[in-house]
Order: sequence, then C-alpha cells, then structure tokens
Amino acid sequence: AATSLAEAVSVLRECDLLCTTTAVQAHSVLNTNFLKVALIQHTFTCALPMPKPEGEGVGAVLSERACLWRTPMLYAQQLDLMLLLQRICEHFAASALSIDHTRSLDGVRMAVPACIAAVADVVMRQIATDKPS
Repeated sequence: AATSLAEAVSVLRECDLLCTTTAVQAHSVLNTNFLKVALIQHTFTCALPMPKPEGEGVGAVLSERACLWRTPMLYAQQLDLMLLLQRICEHFAASALSIDHTRSLDGVRMAVPACIAAVADVVMRQIATDKPS
C-alpha cells in the first residue's frame, strides 16, 4: 500500500496508464473490460489507503501525517490528482457498464466510485499552499 502522497500519485498514474494501454489494445487483449474493472478495484481497495475522517470521532485524523491525503500540496498537484481521478473514473464507468450484471459486480460498481469520491473530496478540501482559495 502507498505510504506517501508521491507513492499514491504514482499508483494512480500507473493505473491510468494501464487502463489506457489496455483500452487501445482491445484487438489483441481479451476481456479488457474485466481487466480494467479489476485493476481499478484493486487500486482503490488494496493499493491506496482511504482518507481518514476529520474531527473528534473514532479514527479521526489528529495530525496531517496520519493521513497521506491531507499532506500539504500545491494547486498544480491538486489539479493533477483530480484529473487522474476523473480519467480513472471514466475508465471504470465505461468498463463496468459494459459487463453483464451480477450481484458481486453491483457491489463493486457501488464501492469503487465511493472510494474515488472519498479521495476526490479530501483532495478538493485541501487548501493549496501556493494559491489558497
């Protein structure tokens, strides 16, 4: 699992690159939709940690170092992360909706976008260090 923001961004870039490569090689790779869904599911449920809640509750973040997504970042890094998440979400939606329905796939279709939304939420709520808004 990623332990720093740089590792997390690297994991997301690799996921996007593999999804794009798989999509353009559909003529020679079988079951591309299944492969992309499995890759994105693994990325967000195993390779990347979910953001920790903020506040006073159980499991809440007490410092910025407790959650890698709350690391101070530049505006350009925020924008880059949001674009990566958007591209991965588009790959996931296109692939997941091209596969026949099953109960387990329905669970994946709900859980993975929720994970992506949680990461996007915490990234968007960060105050950029160079251009605070």
